[in-house]
Amino acid sequence: MTRILELLARLNRREKTLVALLGLAVIPLALVFLVALPALEARDSAARQNAEAQVLLAWTVARDAEWQRLAPTAASAVSTGPIGLSGLESALADAGLRDGVTALETASGGRVVLRMKDVPFVAAAGFLDTLGTTSGYEIGRLSLNAGDTSASVAVDVELLPAP
Repeated sequence: MTRILELLARLNRREKTLVALLGLAVIPLALVFLVALPALEARDSAARQNAEAQVLLAWTVARDAEWQRLAPTAASAVSTGPIGLSGLESALADAGLRDGVTALETASGGRVVLRMKDVPFVAAAGFLDTLGTTSGYEIGRLSLNAGDTSASVAVDVELLPAP
């Protein structure tokens, strides 16, 4: 520190004024470039991320509204009771699964046993998914096993009358 003071003491008045002006210009510029500009960039980046999040939220809300509009309403899903074997057979035919049925039998207590072999997994899953809301039955036991092809399954399901 004493060296700097000795160096400044040797300068004439004009040089001291120039050094002072240089110091007064360098310190604010350093603050601007080292503090203010990075803070502004961080704020702009946060504003961009916020805008992207708002767009994603709006898209998600729109998809949720679309899903709610397309999903079956509770009133349309009300069942009046078990539809019986003929109703199940009709539902299987509508789902394109009738040819794969190997057993469709009534068991004691109103239970129904359904076995299918080598049916498309997607069709079987869709049928089983809608079964509880449209047929008056609920799944009591379910077994899915790989079929002969990669996209097919063997299904063994026991249906119980819905309470």
